[in-house]
Amino acid sequence: GTTLATVMSAMNGTFSVDIGTSGVPVDAYLRVTASGRPEASWYPAAPLANDVNAGSINVFDSTTLGLLGAAAGIFVTSSKAEVFLTAVDCGGQPIAGATLSSSPSAAVLRYISNRVPSSSATMTDVDGTAFLGNLNAGNVTLSGAYMTTTLRSRQMTARAGSAQVLIRP
Repeated sequence: GTTLATVMSAMNGTFSVDIGTSGVPVDAYLRVTASGRPEASWYPAAPLANDVNAGSINVFDSTTLGLLGAAAGIFVTSSKAEVFLTAVDCGGQPIAGATLSSSPSAAVLRYISNRVPSSSATMTDVDGTAFLGNLNAGNVTLSGAYMTTTLRSRQMTARAGSAQVLIRP
């Protein structure tokens, strides 16, 4: 893709970036790098047409990613992507009770339950999130459903490191 902007964060990690859309939605994502850590990305639930607060973007160190992988029952490798997929409603709030998936499939899909990857949970809890572990690098389609509503699929390019992705109705 095309780089639309580059910005350096403040010492506390906060940043602001202005991408003029002229009211036309832009299908964009943020790629974040931090010294000594795997790259991280943030994909919004829909193309951007106005101001968006991404909240916090987690840039995990290798040890933390390894611990998350161990909790999910996998060994995290540096050549694979670890994706945190969150189902949100149109107001940006997490959806409890959603089922999520990827194509191609990740080595493991674990719903986050009480803030930890669970081997027994079958849908999202109040955080609306699932961990997709050891996803092969390349193009991936992320999707989900809540009751009878299909959530919008999100295309992404999985890269080694971690990504936070939002999908919505």
